[in-house]
Amino acid sequence: MILILIRRNRNAAFLVVVLIIRYSLSMLRILPVLLLFLTFSSIQAQEDLAERMENAIKMLEDAGQAEPQTIAMMLTSAAEGYIQKGDFKTALARAERALQLSREHDLDPMMAFMTASKILNKTDDEVATGFLIRELQAPGSSNQYKKGVLKALDIHLAINGDQKLALQAAFELWKITHADSPGTDEEFWALWKYGNHCLTGKLYDLAGPALKDARALALEMGKPDLAANASRSLGMALMSLGKYEDARKLYEETLTLARATPNNPMLRFELQNFATLLLQMGELDEAEKMLEETEALSSNDFEVGIVKDLQNAIQLRRALSEGGEVDLSGVIAMQKEVVAEKLKNTAAGEEFAYLGATADFIALASFQILAGDLDGAEESLADAARGADAWEENSRKAQKSAVFSADQVNLSMADIRAGIFEFQQQIDVARGNLEAALVTAENGRGTAQAELLRERLGLEPSDRVVKELDARAIAKIAANHRTTFVVYSLAHSFAPMTRGHFSQSDPRQHPQFLYVWVVSPEGKYTFRSIPLKGSITELVQLARQEIMSKPEEKPKGEPLSILSELLIGSIREDLPTEEGASVTIVPQGQLFLVPFAALKLEGETTMIDRFTIGMSPSIELMELAAERRKAVEVAGNKEILIVGNPTMPGYQSRPDRDAHALSPLPGAEAEAKYLGQALKTVPMIGDDATETAIVERMESARFLHFATHGLLETESGYNQSFLSALAFAPSPGEDGFLTAKETARMNLRAELAVLSACDTGRGQISGDGVIGLTRGYITAGVPTVVVSLWPVNDQATAILMGNYYQAMMRGEGKASALRAAILETKKKFPNPQLWAPFVLYGLAQ
Repeated sequence: MILILIRRNRNAAFLVVVLIIRYSLSMLRILPVLLLFLTFSSIQAQEDLAERMENAIKMLEDAGQAEPQTIAMMLTSAAEGYIQKGDFKTALARAERALQLSREHDLDPMMAFMTASKILNKTDDEVATGFLIRELQAPGSSNQYKKGVLKALDIHLAINGDQKLALQAAFELWKITHADSPGTDEEFWALWKYGNHCLTGKLYDLAGPALKDARALALEMGKPDLAANASRSLGMALMSLGKYEDARKLYEETLTLARATPNNPMLRFELQNFATLLLQMGELDEAEKMLEETEALSSNDFEVGIVKDLQNAIQLRRALSEGGEVDLSGVIAMQKEVVAEKLKNTAAGEEFAYLGATADFIALASFQILAGDLDGAEESLADAARGADAWEENSRKAQKSAVFSADQVNLSMADIRAGIFEFQQQIDVARGNLEAALVTAENGRGTAQAELLRERLGLEPSDRVVKELDARAIAKIAANHRTTFVVYSLAHSFAPMTRGHFSQSDPRQHPQFLYVWVVSPEGKYTFRSIPLKGSITELVQLARQEIMSKPEEKPKGEPLSILSELLIGSIREDLPTEEGASVTIVPQGQLFLVPFAALKLEGETTMIDRFTIGMSPSIELMELAAERRKAVEVAGNKEILIVGNPTMPGYQSRPDRDAHALSPLPGAEAEAKYLGQALKTVPMIGDDATETAIVERMESARFLHFATHGLLETESGYNQSFLSALAFAPSPGEDGFLTAKETARMNLRAELAVLSACDTGRGQISGDGVIGLTRGYITAGVPTVVVSLWPVNDQATAILMGNYYQAMMRGEGKASALRAAILETKKKFPNPQLWAPFVLYGLAQ
């Protein structure tokens, strides 16, 4: 029956293959999943899948041949067909019937669950997650049924970013499999999956034993090909940590295990991985020999293209090591061969081939820029843009099929196009088109969030995540907001693909130039190009450390002064002279973590001493926030919602530890009570400050002020920054953690949100800016958000916030009030650790 389905129903074949292959991946990300989607969707039949499946089911039932497993599969395929038609109600009904058959006949329900979760995810991924968890906890379910639920839950969570819950699901799947099927391939894959989730969460002390046990199990079964998977995962993790010698031992073991299996289709892949490691280690001759064997095993043009890319990386490394003026002609010629090989891969269409070569075109453009061939580089970037358009067109198809959300597609496209814009601005600078370079820099950032805000404003969503501001529009926005924009852009010499061939400590990993534009309210602009001699990331970290450390622990060399000179020194004369003038910083990358208020302008005079400072992920976002402010004013909300020191929820920092309640914050409670008295409102404190009660009041509030714990776990990876959260009291059905993702779904009409907690301004840095709490509140419609860049002091924060609201009550704008509050707090607490953590995003007024 399966063969009939595959022959007659290519949609069903696509679903089966995608789910099987996706489940075998250690980390599910949008690009590999999309590749599979594109590969199989390109050969789908044009007939009505739902109708064909309904007719087939009726035929089998009428003939008395309705075998449960076959009917369940066909119902799932019918559900997929209804999804394609946009009939989600009927799709869910068919998926639920497939699940009922699975329960009644003890079938594996993973495919039906995946389809059901896709349907629910179309509205709310947390509804889908809750549905799967309820099914998992349903009484009387067999282990076979539970395993299917857990597999579907694992895929669903990995796609939607909840690494914490995905890891827990993987652990539960392994426990059930270990009890049901010990010493089998199924147990190996369950244990391997759990170990890889631990690696993703950077829980290396759990990952190592799990993967070593998986390897031992495979060897006990006499299956070296399985064991190679565990060794490879460990090796890749060590390579990502820069532990190259340890990684090499595991790669050697992986290769030995792969060779022990005759006609192993994974041998080419293992050789390619090992060559990549050797390339990063600088073992070029050995890497070259390994690639010769890899090329001999390559079976298609795309695989040959990958090998040529690595061979070209060897050629580049050798050219760079020769010293003097670098001749890149050979590198450029071979990169063109790489592109040519990838473009032969036209089985799914020419645009698909360009899609697969997008990163290669960007790498080619970077080489051409270094060689001075600006026209050639621009042509390569045009080809890369064609590939990016193909990515987006097909990503939208996956979105319509409920594989991905709109924001997932938008973010992935922002990252892809960020590389194109980075090198286009370098072309513009090299040609002296500095105004065009500014436009390019602006249009390459904040695109995904801008798209969300346009949708929030009721504008028709676009099929392409692009911005098309011009110089005149940028000048108009500066004039409208009466602010001086300072736009920073980091320029690398090499594309991300090329940088992946260098060791982590190689200086070529870092940006080589800092571009700075200053745009005045009158529309005039200046430009500076500043060579970077070291790691900007490390300098930012040291400057922050200098601010936050005790005197005896401060780093040497005054990194804060160095950072100040780098970021401000060259543009001092371009900044406004008026005391308190508005300056809006538009940072990029690690510069989002810079406390600009504490940077030194002249001597001991800081930026906040002279200017009213705000931040924005992009210039356009200011205008969109202003439009949103109009909607806020129309709503006319009056309520002031203040929350301080809620009864803290239990928090599990690791899956192998019990949850414990977060510590109470008496200083936050005092802050909330003081503000409540000053603003004539009753704050929510303790048991009253439940997540449910707070969420109910948020959409009718004019001001939001939350003084509580902020959670940010992007460093550990156990929780992703989309799940950055504020802690409130738990309530039935709510865990007490209001995440950035939950907030972003709300329709807030507040004009100001103050997140008076630790690290609320941090998050995952992407091509779209910082993905975290700030983005969540701005996306929800709040035009001005105040957040912190590091852990805050209770006493200093309470005083600062009191000063802030007093200044606003005197009639000062939000940004100027924050400046006044900081300056007043600075008099009592001169240490910048206590007055400099808070920054304002969005509208200043």
